[in-house]
Amino acid sequence: MTRLLVALAVLTAFTGCYTAKMSYSQNQGKSKGDVVRMRQHTFIGGFFSPGQTDLSGVCPNGIYELKTQVTGTGLLIRWVTLGIWIPVRITVTCVD
Repeated sequence: MTRLLVALAVLTAFTGCYTAKMSYSQNQGKSKGDVVRMRQHTFIGGFFSPGQTDLSGVCPNGIYELKTQVTGTGLLIRWVTLGIWIPVRITVTCVD
């Protein structure tokens, strides 16, 4: 029982939310437009992804901001699968 608690404590210590946000300087001062949300699936602690997310047709006037994050549901899935599968949410804000 003690080993199980130690293992759970170690696994919990290595979990956490993360967000990567990229803003494009050439779009500063422009107004924000539509927001598009999609999922990307990663595996083995986020090191492997089965493909690329194609953003070329998402924003016809250009991308204002791009954000990727692992949220509560993704953290729960990561914990249950012991880090084998981690869904990542991608949020794209378009230029209006």
